[in-house]
Amino acid sequence: MRTFTEFKNDFYSRFSDPAVFDCGDINLLKVVLDGLKVQYATRGPVNTRMFGSKLIFRLQLWRNAKRNHENHTKKIAAFKAHVNTQTVWGIDYTGRGVSDGKGNLVSGYYDRLRTLFPQNEFVILNDKPGKTPYNNAISIEGLAARFSYVQPDAEDWVLRDLLVEAEARFVAGGLVRGDERLSVRAAFQKFFDEYRGWKRLLQVAKPKQVFFTMHYHREGFLLALKRAGVKSIELQHGLIAPEDIFYVMPKSISTIRNRAMYADEIWVYGDFWKNRLLQGGEYGENEIRVIGWYPRIAVTLNSPEYEALKQFIGTKKCVLVCTQTSLHEFYISLISALAQTLLDAKHEAVIIVKPHPHETTALYQALEKYTNIKIAQGPLDDFVQLATVHASIYSTTHYDAQRHGLRSFAWSVTACADYVKAVIASGVAENLAQGEDILKRMQTTENQTMIPATHFYAPFQEGNY
Repeated sequence: MRTFTEFKNDFYSRFSDPAVFDCGDINLLKVVLDGLKVQYATRGPVNTRMFGSKLIFRLQLWRNAKRNHENHTKKIAAFKAHVNTQTVWGIDYTGRGVSDGKGNLVSGYYDRLRTLFPQNEFVILNDKPGKTPYNNAISIEGLAARFSYVQPDAEDWVLRDLLVEAEARFVAGGLVRGDERLSVRAAFQKFFDEYRGWKRLLQVAKPKQVFFTMHYHREGFLLALKRAGVKSIELQHGLIAPEDIFYVMPKSISTIRNRAMYADEIWVYGDFWKNRLLQGGEYGENEIRVIGWYPRIAVTLNSPEYEALKQFIGTKKCVLVCTQTSLHEFYISLISALAQTLLDAKHEAVIIVKPHPHETTALYQALEKYTNIKIAQGPLDDFVQLATVHASIYSTTHYDAQRHGLRSFAWSVTACADYVKAVIASGVAENLAQGEDILKRMQTTENQTMIPATHFYAPFQEGNY
């Protein structure tokens, strides 16, 4: 398994000028990166129908449209009824709802941000499958995908032909190699479908600006916003590091950023993150705004789940381990070793394992054999208040621990050694060896990481935007 740095070095060694990914008036560098990073071909059957017969493509779209006609019609009607006058959209892909302390469930990402705008101008669109998890939000789950079943218009066919030509050119030029091709084709298909779906959704209702998280894996969405004249604003949602594949990109990217499907602006937690982004080429000084810690902190301290955690911990010390996606096998090994160390040392201590929000607790069921481990999901701010110390591999939670004044330790694994090194170098975590007694370490060494939290998280800037 390659480190992120090795992945980036390999990719950028294939060309000297990112304009080589130009395709008409757009640049497909990020779309190719999407395919290479996600490796769609390894995740089961992939859709690449745009590369085949146009007739068969149209028949497949017709069949899908027919199957989804009733649900699609209802979804459009509900969308039109609720989204008409609002000029600002906040798109929530997580469905993360938190209590506001007054008995109301609100959006963790957008409840505070919406106060920057005049009342009734901001609407939250929930794009997570299932029931909308909080009040004052409209579900658009699957709506853009259903719009992509509409038959292509003339402009769509032009884009399709350009994409097919570009993909063949990238393969011939060595930009896409060997078994990478199927994954890149799948990324092109995803980009094409996503663009067509959002293009038509924006014909039903069009805001002036849209807030969202993660500019990567959303290139079709961003192209639709740009061509519709809608301003796009990305919200920092987690860690930004020099080792990232989609952040702190080479300075040469600045020459193609305006046509490579980045957001018009990015709003970040603090100057630390702004300065990191300025080391790369994807966002410049005028495209980065420090908004501060904008998410709403969860208020669920009296919930049954929270009380159950308190009862499990009792008077014991608590090691909070927050995981990262796609690394569960490493975490299971590291947490198992730590659990055994704590038992052997006869510490009065337990471990709370909090999986990443995009993971299920079932991934970590192998840890259930340990009596001193509990696996739980919930708001991070709740967990931190119960913890004595925090540990992870690489995660934004190292910085969150700093925000709460909690000492943090980082395990290093080969696949993420570059990332972990950067986290430790930033001053928020100390290195921890596999099986090392974390509580003994705390007793015998001073905290080396207490940089003021405001270095990373500025206060939220309230006021009319």
